[in-house]
Amino acid sequence: MLPTPAFHHLHLNSVDPDADVLWYTRQFPSTSAGTWAGLKALHSPNDLMILFNKVDKPPAMSPPGAIWHFGCM
Repeated sequence: MLPTPAFHHLHLNSVDPDADVLWYTRQFPSTSAGTWAGLKALHSPNDLMILFNKVDKPPAMSPPGAIWHFGCM
């Protein structure tokens, strides 16, 4: 039997990585801000990281689709 697959990290493009990390740590109190490989990162207790790539502008809003959006309420 193979072990359950797991993510090590995900990359998100961000025009303001500091603000995004702050938002996620507020929404998910078990996470913490940090860095990894020179990128701003959100560390979670299950060893998953979200890494934030700094970009100059947000992505185009077209074509519409779920691949262009990640959010929480």
